[in-house]
Amino acid sequence: EPSLNEGAFQLLTVGRLAAAKAQHLLIAAVKLLVGQGRRVQLTLVGDGPNRKSLEAMVEREGLAGSVVLTGSVSHHKVADYYRKTHVFVMGSFAEGVPVVLMEAMAMGVPCVSTWIMGIPELIEHDVDGLLIPPADPKAIADAIARLMDDPALRERLGKASREKVKAKYND
Repeated sequence: EPSLNEGAFQLLTVGRLAAAKAQHLLIAAVKLLVGQGRRVQLTLVGDGPNRKSLEAMVEREGLAGSVVLTGSVSHHKVADYYRKTHVFVMGSFAEGVPVVLMEAMAMGVPCVSTWIMGIPELIEHDVDGLLIPPADPKAIADAIARLMDDPALRERLGKASREKVKAKYND
C-alpha cells in the first residue's frame, strides 16, 4: 500500500500508463515544483506499457519521495485517492471526455487538464478548472503552484466543477 506523504500537497492522476496520457510530463512538472522547494506528491493510479519507463524516470530524477505509482487498484480504492487529493491533474494528448476527469469533478476535486479534444466541453478555464496547453510541463507546474498558493481558488473551482457535473451529467 503506497503511503501518502503527510503534509505534502497531493496530486492525483488516474489512467492507463501509455504515451497518449503523457504521464512523463506530470513527473517533469513535479520535478520543477520540487526544484522550487515545494512539497508535493504525485500519485499515478493505473498500469500500462509505460510503467517501466515512468518508474525509471522517477528514479533518474531523484523523485522517489514525490511520485508514487500504485499500479491497478479497485474502483473503491480509486475513490479513496480522489478523497485524499488536493488537485487532479491530467496531461493527455488524446482524449474524448475522460470519465476520470468527470469523476474527479463530481467529487469536487479541482482539476488541471489540457485544452484538447473534448476536455474544454467539460472544463471552462478559471471557472471550473484550469486548462493548459499540451506538452508543457512548466504550464502544468505553474497551474499546480497557483492552486497550492490559493486555497480559495481551489475551493471555488472544486465547488463549481461538482455543480457542473451534477447539472450536466446526472439527469
